Amino acid sequence: MSRSATPPSPPRTFLLEPGIRLLERLRYPQKFFLIGLIFCVPLALVSAVHWREQRDELEACRVRLQGLAYTRNQSQLLRHLEMGMALTVGKLDGDATLASRATAMRRQIADDLAGLASLTEERKATFDVGEALSRVDVACQNLDGTDPSKVVNAYDDAMKAANTLMSSLADRSGLQLANDAVVYRLVNTLVTLRRLVTRRLAYLWCLTDMQRAGRHLSEVEKADIKSQADGGLSTLETIGSFFARNGRLRPFLEFYTSLDDASRLATTQLKATLADPPVVPFSMFEAAYNANWTSYDITVSVLEQLMEADMTKLYQRESFTAAAIASSLLLVLYLFAAFYASTLRTVSLLTAASRRIASDDEVEPLSTRTRDEMGEVVEAFNKVAEKLRLERKEAARPRSAADAGNDRARS
Repeated sequence: MSRSATPPSPPRTFLLEPGIRLLERLRYPQKFFLIGLIFCVPLALVSAVHWREQRDELEACRVRLQGLAYTRNQSQLLRHLEMGMALTVGKLDGDATLASRATAMRRQIADDLAGLASLTEERKATFDVGEALSRVDVACQNLDGTDPSKVVNAYDDAMKAANTLMSSLADRSGLQLANDAVVYRLVNTLVTLRRLVTRRLAYLWCLTDMQRAGRHLSEVEKADIKSQADGGLSTLETIGSFFARNGRLRPFLEFYTSLDDASRLATTQLKATLADPPVVPFSMFEAAYNANWTSYDITVSVLEQLMEADMTKLYQRESFTAAAIASSLLLVLYLFAAFYASTLRTVSLLTAASRRIASDDEVEPLSTRTRDEMGEVVEAFNKVAEKLRLERKEAARPRSAADAGNDRARS
């Protein structure tokens, strides 16, 4: 009886051979563990880096919000310095109605410095601006005097130091490093442009009030008044146009309205400084000045809302990322476990059936719902089992006399 040839083995790919040899030495749990480890380690590293970037971005946003809160407090000092300069010069120029307000403003400046010192110490670990604040404190020690020109210079030095503090704060808290173009533009408005407008108003009113009181202004100072007037109006129009054009800022139309009002008031006041004699009542200056600071406060509120919205988006993105990674890992683990259980179930069926065949027990055809390669193995096993069953049945059938004669003739 001829034996059938051994079926050829499936061809092996040269590139796959090392992996095949490795996996042939491993049981299924070890295979799953190895493949899962190779999959999960890079995923974990990439996820950790991405997670850290998101956490850093969130932390930077928190620091910017804290810096903005500090700016809100520090702007009060600038506001009071500017108004204190105008009140003090008006008092020295003979306006007795401003004397009590000038004294009260001087006390307010001292209170602002004390509050900023406490807040600076509290935020020292986040952004240390103590050195810049100390320079402001030193400059504010020289605000008292009897010569209007020297008072203006002393207040101007204090305001320069305060503006340096604001710039230092914006730099160390990351306010000027915002990726959002709108936020960056608003911060620039707060730190530079808006501050220049209100400072110009106070400075120009002091010059013109000294002129009203009899002090002769040089041609350079008069030219400075005109250039400052044009520059202040241009700054206001630039900022107002930016808010009017940007879609994200259209809900804050009040800002643009206040800027427009401030522009008209500032223009009227600054044009009046060129009159002969100059007529610049303090109430006109104060109205324009307060309108500018109102728009400044609105800018801060807009910035806070935009930054808080950004933080909300960052939190949502962080939650989504965490949920996506966790869901993917759980799904992969679930499918690994299901695949292993399915394979183990089929292997168990084949093992039990092969033992029954070895014990000469009757084996019913195996049934499986799998349609993969393991299903093909089961079908092949069923065919082999059926052939063995038929051979055993044939061997157990009683042999007739003719069959026995034929066997003897063959022998």
